[in-house]
Amino acid sequence: MATLKTIKNSYDLLTKKERFILYDAAENRDDQNEMDAIMLATPNEDWIKPDFALQAEQLLKMRLVMLVERLRYCREAMFWFSLMVEEELTDKGKKNDRFFYDYARLNAYFYCVIVESSNAIFEEIGLDIEAWKTKENELFSFDFVDEMTDKQMRNLAFDEKEAETFLNKVGKEKGIEKIVLGFTIEKEVKNLRELLKTQGFAEFFKD
Repeated sequence: MATLKTIKNSYDLLTKKERFILYDAAENRDDQNEMDAIMLATPNEDWIKPDFALQAEQLLKMRLVMLVERLRYCREAMFWFSLMVEEELTDKGKKNDRFFYDYARLNAYFYCVIVESSNAIFEEIGLDIEAWKTKENELFSFDFVDEMTDKQMRNLAFDEKEAETFLNKVGKEKGIEKIVLGFTIEKEVKNLRELLKTQGFAEFFKD
């Protein structure tokens, strides 16, 4: 059976999913020749667009939403971490107060959930994650800053059990008992999968 690796330039033999994956990878590496070849071999809907146009549009939207969410939680983590540092420098009596630090760790955990769940769902679809990461760095001038920030978030983050323990500690202080952590990698992957199925990606998943 032919695969994406063995078929070269015979794009008309591929399924919509396979053409879409190849086109996405070619676009991320700015390979205009392959993009043109795929487009020419792709059936059009209403003679004006490739049959994977809806998926390409929805994928771009999702990638941008994931980027915004990632930056949001990174910013929140750095905000709480900076408060912790400022408190330690200005008020030695509160050096052992971990509230700011724990909030920083919680937001770093949220960051990691966003990154890991989106990578997992893109990998499940069959997309080239590294190709998009390279393209993203070029588009937004992230380069080494994004890589270093990612390492910082991962080093700072709670694990799943720690995050739930912290939320229960905060909840208990407010009279709320037995909080169950709803934002986990497993649950977010499931949510993203179901969302994508409603956005034209149902045939991309193996049930």
